[in-house]
Amino acid sequence: DQHHHDAVIMEYLKNKDIGGAEKYLQSHTEVLQNTSFHEYSKNVTANAVFRLYERKAEAEHITFSVTVNIPAELPIPATVLGGLLSNILENAVHACENANIPDRYICLKGNCEDNKLLLELRNTVTGETVFQDGLPVSQRLSGGYGIRSVVSDVNKYGGMVEFSNRGAEFVS
Repeated sequence: DQHHHDAVIMEYLKNKDIGGAEKYLQSHTEVLQNTSFHEYSKNVTANAVFRLYERKAEAEHITFSVTVNIPAELPIPATVLGGLLSNILENAVHACENANIPDRYICLKGNCEDNKLLLELRNTVTGETVFQDGLPVSQRLSGGYGIRSVVSDVNKYGGMVEFSNRGAEFVS
């Protein structure tokens, strides 16, 4: 977060260490230049969510792959798109974190056809997923709201959603 960087710079300045502040800023600039700002699609909201989860996956040593063709404009609000993508990717990251196996992955593919967004998410999972009424049951305390939100939004905009567990892979 930027406020952490600001706090470091302020500390240098409080100590009248202009050289230290300059060195820190130069180092930070180099990190930013080397950071992935991969453009996954033409959609700003989708790119922001994908970049966030790319970093989360990288921090947990999870292979993260997104191959999508999402246009800049969709017939659903950006807040709905952001919530939908965030919920499914958050669940995928949690599933991968809980999978104590090597080669954990998250793979999202998507396209837009006839103004409809088609997505397929596959991720590593261990153990058997329990389903109730076609929906995965969360194993986390106070969990499960994200999936219900996804289903509600997909239904509201005339879509379909399906979840399945195929061995060590969860598909949504």
